[in-house]
Amino acid sequence: MVFGVMKLDTTSKVLEIVTSVAVLISVIALVVEVRENTMALKRTSYDSALEGIIEWRSLRVEYPDLNKLVVDALHRGKYPEFDLEERQRFDTFMRILWLNYERAYWANEYEQMGSAEWKRMKDNTCSSIPPTAAGWDAMKSYLSDPFARFVEACPGFGKWDSSGA
Repeated sequence: MVFGVMKLDTTSKVLEIVTSVAVLISVIALVVEVRENTMALKRTSYDSALEGIIEWRSLRVEYPDLNKLVVDALHRGKYPEFDLEERQRFDTFMRILWLNYERAYWANEYEQMGSAEWKRMKDNTCSSIPPTAAGWDAMKSYLSDPFARFVEACPGFGKWDSSGA
């Protein structure tokens, strides 16, 4: 009888070791899978924000009148001269861009975007500030408070020329 108990005890210990090894292998597999999924999520978040910006830029090429509004407002300081329809078209078009920038901001906040990708998005965001204080106030109402505060901390924010103040 002692021999049978020892054999059972040995078998139990061997099975315990085998089970422990199986659990360890499962945990390692899960860590690898989570890491791969995290990287895929980061790529997807960046790709999504980038696709939105590319689409926005493509619309500027496809519709020259939209491009002219953007150039006139952002580079020629003509936003104050726009009539109501031009302002609405420009503001709506810019909201699309800003919502894509905000998507990138949140992807970064949730650590779903790499630092190099975020630097590029951040630089684009900070270089696309609306041309007037009134333009920013209108845009800000469509954005989350944390993202709006981020934009307001960009270098050059609020340095509107006197014609657009």
